[in-house]
Amino acid sequence: MSALERRIEAMRLFGRLVATQEGREYLADNNHKSGQAVVVADYEELIKDVMPRIRSHKPPVTIALLKDDELLMFSIGPTPEAERVSSSAASPESTIGMLYEAACQTSNGSSFHLTSWDRDATAFSMPSVRELLSH
Repeated sequence: MSALERRIEAMRLFGRLVATQEGREYLADNNHKSGQAVVVADYEELIKDVMPRIRSHKPPVTIALLKDDELLMFSIGPTPEAERVSSSAASPESTIGMLYEAACQTSNGSSFHLTSWDRDATAFSMPSVRELLSH
């Protein structure tokens, strides 16, 4: 499957998720607000290639990825000034999938500095939707 096909499949799966009450509740429970932008990216896509699409929307933004036929999601938004402690630099040459994996490492979000965005950001992973989409 090509990168474009994976992005299309991720959007199709996201559409299936929001088409159900259970899916909408899942999103609301994971801080996705109605009307919040969703950016679809390939797991292997470079951060520098995804950031222009993220920056074109008001934060926070939900990122939807496809990895091994599974829909993965996380949200990204500016880190509030009061919550800034220390952040890791996220290389623009890193993949968006690597950023997702970093967000999965902690329950309170992963703070990082993006050189392609003039501020620190926090990424929060969302739990698996595999079971919701298996219906």
